[in-house]
Amino acid sequence: MIERNEPFETANDEEFSILSWNILAPHLDRNGAMDWSQERLPLILQELQSCNADILCLQEMQQNCMEDDFVPTLKNYNGIRADGGDNASVATFWKMEKYVLQHVWGRNRSLICILKEKTGAKRNLAVVNVHLDEHPERVFTRIQQLQLLMKQLRLHRNEITGIVFCGDFGCPQKQSACTSYLQEGGNKPLESVVENNSFFDVYLHPHSFRFAPSYSLSELPVSVYFTYGAGKETLSGCYAAGIDQLWHSETILKPKHLRRTFTSEEQREAILKEGMPSRWNPSDHMPIGAIMEWQNSIVALISDDDDVSSICSCTLATLSEVSDDSSVSDDPNPDDSTMALKTRTCAIFGRIESEQELNKLFQESSEGEKFFIESCVQVLFRIGTTIPKKETKDGPITRWFRMFYD
Repeated sequence: MIERNEPFETANDEEFSILSWNILAPHLDRNGAMDWSQERLPLILQELQSCNADILCLQEMQQNCMEDDFVPTLKNYNGIRADGGDNASVATFWKMEKYVLQHVWGRNRSLICILKEKTGAKRNLAVVNVHLDEHPERVFTRIQQLQLLMKQLRLHRNEITGIVFCGDFGCPQKQSACTSYLQEGGNKPLESVVENNSFFDVYLHPHSFRFAPSYSLSELPVSVYFTYGAGKETLSGCYAAGIDQLWHSETILKPKHLRRTFTSEEQREAILKEGMPSRWNPSDHMPIGAIMEWQNSIVALISDDDDVSSICSCTLATLSEVSDDSSVSDDPNPDDSTMALKTRTCAIFGRIESEQELNKLFQESSEGEKFFIESCVQVLFRIGTTIPKKETKDGPITRWFRMFYD
């Protein structure tokens, strides 16, 4: 675990750090016990700077606060705020020395940023920052918000290596429709979801991604692990565990170290007694975060000096050569580096001897491996290599080819 008062320290390019925090917009602070400009804002900015996270996902960000306070202070970061009618939207910041923005999609209180690494394997990380509807009875509204985000991620799936989902989910992680949808909805259709011990009959299509919660709440009592608490005058029973959540691609990323929500037991007990925001925590939410580690996958086999596009095209060439019904034209003037890449790719996929084995491999592949194979197709498509549309055998690969080329 990383102590809350300690900075994130990553060991190499295979790791990155992320922090998520609902900072409580000034106009939403009904408690009013602390002044925004003189007390709350300095404490929030101090913690954001000292934590040294590679990525910051903030919720309840007012437009004027973004422009006047956060952008000028977080000088080592680039950042963007989601547009929308709500003046308490979400904002995502990333270290400019580590990432470059490839794509952004935002709607009011949801924001997707696809960030490309500047060094190392130069992977694309999709950072999804959300502030879902907080009304306890709007279960399906939250699911619809997640479904819209899944649709956008699907449109850019071939650009994405891994995904992190974080923010204020407006519902408890331990038992909620959102948890069911994120954790189970990638494997099969859901015909019912559970929230607050109530069953809801609903048919939800699979979202095709595999997510895991970074924080496992297990059976800890709420008073030990909570991320939200009300003001002192309304504190009685008004705190909740897992409202603020962090999820990651299950087979691609792994939380190496999680950040503690409290600096000490004294702070936890004081917050339970005094409420939030307070001198102990300048928002009504606690910040959460982690150091994430990329896992071994085909993508991770790419070394620092490899040409990713060449790896992709050579990989698909190898896959296609073992299929009876598809072929790929070779480079008329392959140089030594291209041949070396092709030799390496053949070694990776050397066990594939038939189209049946190819289909089986695809079915058994992890999410990251499927992403990698799909990215190969996109690379070939861009460089003009053709794959015949005629397919005599059906299976995941042939159906998948049709999706891209029909």
